[in-house]
Amino acid sequence: GPGSQNGYDNSGRRGDVHWVDDSYPDNRYNIDRTVKILEKMSIYMRELVDTGTINIETLYGMGLLNEPHICGYESNNKFKDVCLKDFYPLGYDVIRKYFSAEETNVVMDIASLSFREYDGLFEEPNYSGVVLDAHSYQCFGGANHWAEESDGWSKHMEESCRIGSDIFSSPLDVFTGEFSLAVTDCQKYLQGGFVTPYNPPDSSDEACSYYSGDLMSYEE
Repeated sequence: GPGSQNGYDNSGRRGDVHWVDDSYPDNRYNIDRTVKILEKMSIYMRELVDTGTINIETLYGMGLLNEPHICGYESNNKFKDVCLKDFYPLGYDVIRKYFSAEETNVVMDIASLSFREYDGLFEEPNYSGVVLDAHSYQCFGGANHWAEESDGWSKHMEESCRIGSDIFSSPLDVFTGEFSLAVTDCQKYLQGGFVTPYNPPDSSDEACSYYSGDLMSYEE
């Protein structure tokens, strides 16, 4: 998003986050610019559907913004309501100008917030066809080290069950737009995006030698 919503390279620019910052609400330029971009995307997708270029059944939903972590842990939830009560409602209204709930969903990234934060939000009758996008990884942070522990696989299984229960508790439907079976950050560029030379920050050389090895190393 304009100004970067998380500081990652997948936001379009790596570094400081300025999609929203301490200049909000006086400065909301990047938020409003994102809404304008969503309108352009909606117009374009509507044209593709109306001209028969794509079938409406292939358009599961339109996402508002990928991983706006600045609304969650990156600001200690300080900017939570920027997503929940400002940008998300605006983005929803823009997409609904061009697509009904019967045609496609509006996908809102959970923004590294808990599902409980969405209780009572985006519900009927004012909202319809809202889906939360919750990404699932067990290769970052504390979980990254489980692969080197004797009971690591048990911990991964327990975490998988916890994630499933967490999703089941959501007040809205959930779409897992990203996930990985990786259990370490050994895979090139997995942690932090394109950084060269890539040195996995949370994995030992021994772990990476094993998990990045060829098939014969697993058979041995």
